[in-house]
Amino acid sequence: MECYSFSSYIMNSGFTNDSATSYCVSEICTSDFSQPFEIPIKNTTLEVTAFFPTYSFGLYDISVDDESFYGEEGYLFDQMENKCLSDFYNQTNLETTTTQCCTSFKAAPVAPINSPKCKKFQSRTSILDLSNNFKVLGTSTMTFELDGSDITGNGTVVGSNGNEYIVTYYVDDSTCNGHPESNNITCRPYTLPDGDSLALIRVLFMELNGSRYDYNFDGMIGRILIRNSETLMEEGKPFTTTNNCFYINYKSDSNPLTQVITNSFCCTQF
Repeated sequence: MECYSFSSYIMNSGFTNDSATSYCVSEICTSDFSQPFEIPIKNTTLEVTAFFPTYSFGLYDISVDDESFYGEEGYLFDQMENKCLSDFYNQTNLETTTTQCCTSFKAAPVAPINSPKCKKFQSRTSILDLSNNFKVLGTSTMTFELDGSDITGNGTVVGSNGNEYIVTYYVDDSTCNGHPESNNITCRPYTLPDGDSLALIRVLFMELNGSRYDYNFDGMIGRILIRNSETLMEEGKPFTTTNNCFYINYKSDSNPLTQVITNSFCCTQF
């Protein structure tokens, strides 16, 4: 089952009697609490923050994959044990427990049974210049390994035609960092929860502009979805020896008219 809507509530100790003046979902904010709040979103993790007269407070994070929600650290909502997920936070001596409950489920497509489990993945992300015959401006490749429930990764980023980039990958909220002085990218180990789980893999490209690095784009390149012990590229579609790649392309966030981003995320070892 996939979660299509959810509600949340917050229990806290240490809050003052202040009322929030506004709240933000990631970087989009509102101070009108009487109207529905709609925002455009990608497949990513959303941070919900409340702003008070003298401080701000991060309420909770919720992750989005296509039209469904899932919890932090790869937990999937289900109608049995994980209909509600809770997290404890301690920020500036304010202890808070947030609980998120899925209120609407939809049956997920069923994948063919007995598909082999993927152990190693290779991704490739390239920035293409539409105004110059699709010339490649920069490319990053990564290798991700799935050992039991642990995901590790490493890779590189290479600019071309005078372009320089640094890249950060996200396995859910765990980071794989690049550095200006090196083309290498390394991931901190990330552990999926037992049972059905999901790791959404995103990439953030920053481009050198003079003496600073400016934002270029942030987008999903693939996912590792575990359902019934099978490794899926999306709901209902396993990685197989004959269909081992997931592809997704989109426009650059900073240069949507002149740059396109191409992505492949392939299983290379079963």
